Amino acid sequence: MDKDLGDDTGINTTLFDFNDDTKALKHVITWVGEENKFSGDEGVNYKTNKYDSKKPGNVIGQGYNWKLEDSGEEFVILKYDSYDNSVLNHYQMCAMWGVFFTANNVDWAEVVKELNDDLGGSKDWATYSESRIRIHIHEADYDYQEHDYKIKEIDINSEYTNEGVLEYYKFEYDGETIITLQLVNAFWVQYWVFVIIGIIALGAIIVVVLYFTAIRKSKVIEKVPPSAQAPAAKPEEKSPEAAKLEEKNPEGELICLSCGKKNTAVGKFCEYCGKTIE
Repeated sequence: MDKDLGDDTGINTTLFDFNDDTKALKHVITWVGEENKFSGDEGVNYKTNKYDSKKPGNVIGQGYNWKLEDSGEEFVILKYDSYDNSVLNHYQMCAMWGVFFTANNVDWAEVVKELNDDLGGSKDWATYSESRIRIHIHEADYDYQEHDYKIKEIDINSEYTNEGVLEYYKFEYDGETIITLQLVNAFWVQYWVFVIIGIIALGAIIVVVLYFTAIRKSKVIEKVPPSAQAPAAKPEEKSPEAAKLEEKNPEGELICLSCGKKNTAVGKFCEYCGKTIE
């Protein structure tokens, strides 16, 4: 809600007021006031510096080329009150046209139900499911040349975080996408505590599994009975000829088994009979 526009939701100064070549927007809140009354409704006013980037970035918020567009612009976040019709009407307009920041206690299911009733109620013009607001309405334009009405479909999808920050917004008119906004790194911003807890828990589980796996392996080794262990290697049996030769030649001299003579030179063949020394 733009403070200068009273009951207007400020759509001309928030979502739709930027050039076609803008790739990203950034609002930095520089000041937050005390709770007060604005046009009779309770709320909080705040100031922002608005930046835009003509250069696209990545999903973790890097690579943009930010340029300051507006400084010190003031807005109001109305306190949600389901019994206040003007507040309900305000948040119905927020559901349709989108704003960057809302109260963090908005009952969007109730807001959408009231909006659907205001749109006719006979159909599900507006629905709320799984934190996503979906609005489908149509606009009838009279064609003076064909003397008939042309129906143009309008589809709006939006979603806000638990803190009241716009997370997703898409506006389609007659099958053409007019604007799509996606909060960068929204999951980490909203659930960073749970992500860290999950990482710590996963690390602890891995350590415990590895510890008990090591203990199990050591116990298996201790429980192996002696009968199941590998038998000791038997000494190599010698052939009768080798045993006979060893008896005659305990010093290990080369003696030919064919002629029985002792060889003085180390070789494969007997130097007397020429046969192989085995």
